[in-house]
Amino acid sequence: MTTINFYSYNGHPNTVNKQLGDFTAIEGDLRQSFDVLRPTVTLRKQPRPTFNYCYIPDLGRYYFVDRVSFEGNNAYELTLRVDVLKTYETEILAATGRVSESDNPDPYISNRDTVYKRTPNFEKVPFSETGLLNENGGIIMVTLKGTTEN
Repeated sequence: MTTINFYSYNGHPNTVNKQLGDFTAIEGDLRQSFDVLRPTVTLRKQPRPTFNYCYIPDLGRYYFVDRVSFEGNNAYELTLRVDVLKTYETEILAATGRVSESDNPDPYISNRDTVYKRTPNFEKVPFSETGLLNENGGIIMVTLKGTTEN
């Protein structure tokens, strides 16, 4: 038996900094042999569990509840899938990187079969100069996303 903390998570699944709220601790059984990334847990609970997210302290991992199936005698089998972003949230947020910039980058990309031109194609979009400065004298910037042509 292991204690599992269950949550009802309504946010986006591909988020690093998930806000989980209160949990419900329930005793569950892990299978004798299991995959730590996709474990199966058996719960004895009535009524049917409606949680969609959990944390297993013994494994130190967060999981999405993928499937709940009734096994009989108030037993439910839950198939879980590890949430890597929440499990390694601290390490991800503490990660650092280095960005470098080149004045004259190579304008071509080659995969040895075809050469692609990667020079950006900019288009100036005209707009009036009214309303550019806010009340503090700062400039309001607008960014447009577009596609590149090969």
